[in-house]
Parts: sequence; C-alpha cells; structure tokens
Amino acid sequence: MKKINRLSDLMEIKKHFQEEFGSFLEAEFLNLYDYSNNGESIEDFVLDSFQTILFFEKKEEIEKILDNPFELEFIEEVNLNGFTILRVGIFREHNVQLCYFMKS
Repeated sequence: MKKINRLSDLMEIKKHFQEEFGSFLEAEFLNLYDYSNNGESIEDFVLDSFQTILFFEKKEEIEKILDNPFELEFIEEVNLNGFTILRVGIFREHNVQLCYFMKS
C-alpha cells in the first residue's frame, strides 16, 4: 500500500505509473487541497490521517476494504486508456477517505 499525504508523496508515486493515471491522482489530490486547505501553499499542505489517499497494490488489500460494507461510501470503476481503476470511498471520522486499486 502506498499513501499520499502531501504533494511530495504524490510526485514520488507518479514516477511509477503511466502519465494518465498519475494525472488522475494529481487531480484527486488537488481537489482535496482545494476543499481542505487553510490557506497554506500546496507544498506545505498535508492531508489529515483520515483523508490520506491510499493506493493498494495487492488485491488482498482492497478486498479487506470491500469486505466491510458498513465503511463503504461508494465504489466506482474509472477507465483510463486501456486500464481500469477502482475508486473507493470509505467513511472515516465523518469524512470520506479515497482509496484506489488498479484492476487491469
């Protein structure tokens, strides 16, 4: 599992994926920044622990999340240029935490 709490985490993770998926993750992070920042610059912005973006690398990791229906807020499939990503929202401390898993 990889975690994105700040811009530097995102930039490191983007190096390991196709450009389209990296851009998708960046847009998700920027949306959270726009929604949650308190006036700090994007370089200084850090997501709260319950908002950390999670990227699951193993099927077993995402299955643990999907097996708990009481925490699930939504499940979406996002198709990006030949591959599919699960975008999952889980309820954490009165917020929705975003999780991702690349299906194919």
